[in-house]
Amino acid sequence: MIRLLRSGMTVKERIDRLDADLTRAANRERLRAYFCLALSFLMIGLTVLASVIGGIGGISSKLSQPTLGSIALIPGILAVSANTLRLSQRVSWHFKKRYGILGLQRRLLFELPLEPTPDNVAAIAKSWTQMEDKLHEEFTNEIMAAWTKGRKPKKSELLR
Repeated sequence: MIRLLRSGMTVKERIDRLDADLTRAANRERLRAYFCLALSFLMIGLTVLASVIGGIGGISSKLSQPTLGSIALIPGILAVSANTLRLSQRVSWHFKKRYGILGLQRRLLFELPLEPTPDNVAAIAKSWTQMEDKLHEEFTNEIMAAWTKGRKPKKSELLR
């Protein structure tokens, strides 16, 4: 969460604060990306496992028909869920956001003039806001479209 700046902060304090905020945001996006990736692999594993159990249970006649029917439903449910959640797109989106944040952090730490001004720091903060707005729009149009069946989502459906 971004904290409000108090008035009278030095340029060095602003740089340190923005650096800390960028680091937190980049780490948060990495965790979100890995969570989506782990969930995706879990769904794939469960799909394969259910298929194998259902196949072996059907061949060996060890499982009752209701049990086999229930197991047979699992891969389809997981496939629809994976398609709706668009986990691979979410992983890519979170990493894209992370790399954008890391780029801004490099700009903050290594590309500022030797004597940076508050305007130099403000320009990087503004770039961060613009990048987030652009990525939020991309998320809304490309990933959330699966939940809203192609129509533009209502404000109440957005997570922002």
